[in-house]
Amino acid sequence: MDICTTGFSGSLASSLPQNVLSLETRLECRTQDMVIELQGSRRKPDVFIHSAALVSPQLCEQNPNLAYELNVGGTERWFRAACELSIPKFIYVSTSHVFKPTLEP
Repeated sequence: MDICTTGFSGSLASSLPQNVLSLETRLECRTQDMVIELQGSRRKPDVFIHSAALVSPQLCEQNPNLAYELNVGGTERWFRAACELSIPKFIYVSTSHVFKPTLEP
């Protein structure tokens, strides 16, 4: 089974075996750039594990638009890339650092 992952340098993905293909395209890139990286991999992956994100609560609170763009938009673009290449399984990994912004009345 061939597996690829984003966020391989993070604490969650770093527990994966070393033979997992670690993707390097950044979260803010276009979907087409992500598709190109996946097409260039050794073999078509059977499983895509997405764990890349902006995770610092302080950074996310200071930059909520950036956090949304990277964490939501980046996930959506990786999902679309995986769908475009018919990768059968997409696993999204999140952390306890997910937060809901406080809205002022």
